Amino acid sequence: RKAFAIKNDLDDAIQKDRQIFEKDVLGDIADNDTATETGVANVEDLITAINDVMRGLSQADRDKKKAALLFYKAAQKGSSLAQKELDTIDPNESLHLADCLYYGRDVDKNRTNAIQYFLKAAEAGIRYAEYSLGYCYENGIGLTQNYNEAVKWYRKAAAQGNNDAIYALKELGEM
Repeated sequence: RKAFAIKNDLDDAIQKDRQIFEKDVLGDIADNDTATETGVANVEDLITAINDVMRGLSQADRDKKKAALLFYKAAQKGSSLAQKELDTIDPNESLHLADCLYYGRDVDKNRTNAIQYFLKAAEAGIRYAEYSLGYCYENGIGLTQNYNEAVKWYRKAAAQGNNDAIYALKELGEM
């Protein structure tokens, strides 16, 4: 009996997650007139289609970035399916999502959440993300202000030729 009740609770949670994912992600796709382009009919097909897009199997980079935004929006509404997929996005899509969150493009502005995506991209060595993270640390945007961390990230970006990071280091007397 107990196992049966646990299974029912799990089934209910999965069904709720699918409803969130289908409503928000499929709704966004339909709103953007891409439902007919992708030809998806259910959440499993949608996940496969979005994964194909994100893995570069069928669309251009801008579509991968759109997929990351769709995953983010669904994850914010409680979809663990979307969160799982969002956790696998590559550093370039992570940087795009961070920019969208930082500036409020196509998604509500949330600089605290932007930091985690800047960090993922910066840890992969993307110089603009390294500079952005340094800027956020220097100015206490989305996290606690930390001069040492700012300098660390600025140095990484500067080592790759990011002129903004070089300028920031000069302004801070670190170069």
